[in-house]
Formats: sequence, C-alpha cells, structure tokens
Amino acid sequence: MPLQVGNKIPEFSFFDSHHKERNSKEFIGTKTLFAFFPGAFTDVCTDELCQIGNMIDRFNDSNVKVVGISADSPFALNAWANQNGISYDLISDYNLDCIDAFGVSFTGLAGLPNYRSSNRAVFIAGQDGILVYSWMGEHPGIIPDYKAILAHI
Repeated sequence: MPLQVGNKIPEFSFFDSHHKERNSKEFIGTKTLFAFFPGAFTDVCTDELCQIGNMIDRFNDSNVKVVGISADSPFALNAWANQNGISYDLISDYNLDCIDAFGVSFTGLAGLPNYRSSNRAVFIAGQDGILVYSWMGEHPGIIPDYKAILAHI
C-alpha cells in the first residue's frame, strides 16, 4: 500500500543520474514532488517526464523541487535525461529501497514475469517532509494529471 497524506517521507540513500550519492534528508526544508515511473526509454514514461519538464518553470515558481525516481541505473537515467532534455533530478533506485518504502512496487511491467519496477505514482512532501499529496495509478500506463497537481500546490 502506498504512503498516504500525513506520512513522513522515509529515509533512503540513492544515486542520481550523475552518479552522485544523495540522501532523502536533503528534501527536508523544501516542498518536493516525487514522481515515480517504471522505466526510462519507454513511451509513456518519456511522455510523462517530458510533460513535467514542460511545466518545470511552474513548479519552480511554486517553490516545488521535482524529483523523478525509477529502478533504472544512473547510466540509463543520464542517457535518457540527455536525450529528452530533462533538467530536474532523476534518482536511481536500482535496489528498489525507496520504491518499496513508498509502497509503489509493480511486478510484471510490459508482461515481463517477475520484473519489478515502480508503478506510476506522485507524492508531494511539505517542507517538514510530511506528505501533503499522494496518488498512484491503477497500472503504470496511467499518467497523472499534472495540471491538477499544480492547482493543488
């Protein structure tokens, strides 16, 4: 079950797409949107993260840091970000620690048995690290309504 509004973001360490080690504590003190997605170089994920990229100025104007999270390697995320002009942080959760902690694991993406990735989900944490918004798709093919999310912010 995914984390709900009122839950605190879990502690986790990870590498970003530039192979820099990071920690969830750096998101305390800023409002953060966590966008979980199943996989780089897939059509729906590319569409979603490019939609976010097209609205990044609006998120920035609302003082919201945007972070994309998937089980992809830092290498794949870096290549994908470069190919698609994604300028916000992408996090590699290749151990699925963060994906499991947020409760958004998905098994069987694209019919691949036993393949674990993230489902598509969005969480917004306030400056105190407490979730103020939680959404998870019924399946990974559903893209969240980012215009409605911006209105919520």
